[in-house]
Amino acid sequence: MVKIYPSPANSYITIEMVDLQSKEQIHISVINTVGVELLNHTGKIENGGIVNLMTQELATGHYFVLIYQGKTIVQKQAIEIIH
Repeated sequence: MVKIYPSPANSYITIEMVDLQSKEQIHISVINTVGVELLNHTGKIENGGIVNLMTQELATGHYFVLIYQGKTIVQKQAIEIIH
């Protein structure tokens, strides 16, 4: 299970990976509505499975957060950014 909050967000989003295995790297991608990747993070699950991504550079609007483990998408969630 993956929790992504807050939404709407302003300056950051928190991604909490509760049930993902820590042996593989994960890749987090934030894309806009036309599929362009604007933010990303790759690494092993550490710090209790919590990753914070700064979103203050993103324009107000709707985005998707995609979380990959290996080549498999384990979560896709819409978020909203409001400044």
